[in-house]
Amino acid sequence: MSIIDPMHNLYQGTDKKLIKIWLELKILLPEELKTVQERVDSVNAANNIGAIPKKKSSSFGGFTAEQWKNWTNVFSIFSLKDVLPNIDLDIWRKFVHASHTIASKYVTGADIRQYEDSILQFCKDFEAKYGKERVTPNMHLHYHLSDCIRDYGPVYSFWLFSFERYNGHLGSLPKNNRSVELQMMRRFTRDSFVKSVKLPEKYESTLFKHFQQMDTLGTVVSIADEEVRHLLYLAKRSAPILNQDWSRIGAYQYSKASRHCLTYDGHRIISRTYSVMYPDMSEAVIPESCRKCTAVSLGNEVYGSWDSRHKRSSFVMAYWHTKDGEIITETGTGDLTPGIIQTYYLHNLLVRGDNNIHLFARIKWLRALPARYRYHCGRPVEVWSQDIFESFGPSAFIPVARIYCKFVRANGELSGKKVSFICPLNSGTNI
Repeated sequence: MSIIDPMHNLYQGTDKKLIKIWLELKILLPEELKTVQERVDSVNAANNIGAIPKKKSSSFGGFTAEQWKNWTNVFSIFSLKDVLPNIDLDIWRKFVHASHTIASKYVTGADIRQYEDSILQFCKDFEAKYGKERVTPNMHLHYHLSDCIRDYGPVYSFWLFSFERYNGHLGSLPKNNRSVELQMMRRFTRDSFVKSVKLPEKYESTLFKHFQQMDTLGTVVSIADEEVRHLLYLAKRSAPILNQDWSRIGAYQYSKASRHCLTYDGHRIISRTYSVMYPDMSEAVIPESCRKCTAVSLGNEVYGSWDSRHKRSSFVMAYWHTKDGEIITETGTGDLTPGIIQTYYLHNLLVRGDNNIHLFARIKWLRALPARYRYHCGRPVEVWSQDIFESFGPSAFIPVARIYCKFVRANGELSGKKVSFICPLNSGTNI
């Protein structure tokens, strides 16, 4: 069987076709596209999310594949709520859920089965609502996409986004549009020659750093597979919180750290955090001093903070917080709660003279709303309080390894209340 490309199959295939059907059948009216665009523009999206959909008022014309992907997974449910009839939105929701499930660098067997269930139900509902004459061979291939994932791994390993992006890089190279291939090969051989030249001893110390920058351009930090699996496991709901080794932080990189002294309340609360994380801990010294930083990265994933320029990357979700500022203690319980990272602390826990450095995020957790508000939009979008946060308690300090994913949010009103519409970005950290 040939490999199915999700970029064309999902996002430039059925995704685009369904929009066309809604416009043809006047389910989605041209004048409503302005409302959809305004909602998309109101979303606070992380810097690394990619291209944000524009020009929906022109009937979604000229979208790139990446814009279709982001429209589907991030913006569409919130933007189409109360614009599309509920029956059409529910059909679309199944497609979104299927896409959202597999659009990750790490997928499990359960994720693949969930994708199959969602996409099969979408295809059945699509045929029942819009007629079998509108069903395409492309939709038949949706179900076989799961076989490709089983054979070749997550969609990131075989979809054509990276290929198209590389084409874009080649297209952006300076050229005079004559013998372009020859110019590219000359550039390649020139750079290869320059990198292979032995530097003169007299100027080696001066020139080496510039050549070193050229060699490392575009590389990322290498992380062992075992370490990645361990970190991904720690963030899951099924991972116990108590008595884990939360001091394994070697895979993380962080911005320049400065010395910091915790306030009286901060030291008291972080001490309670440690007592929950390590209930059997004895003979431990919890210093009042620590180091403070504003941004943390794990591979390609960058977490910002409210104190940094990466504010939009400070919106995260985790299975950590429960009511009244407490920490979840029973494994497999608790909700995925959104919060805003304020800053990061590198704190050294001294146990019997041994150093155990922990990397904590200081988080303000959004307060939950009653279910009738929270699930107003339906999966995957939830509605939470906009500017009302939970009380300061042990859950305000969370090991960065426990962060499950990022989210995007749009502030608005619902039944006269100021609220935040929240959509998770991925099923887990996208390293």
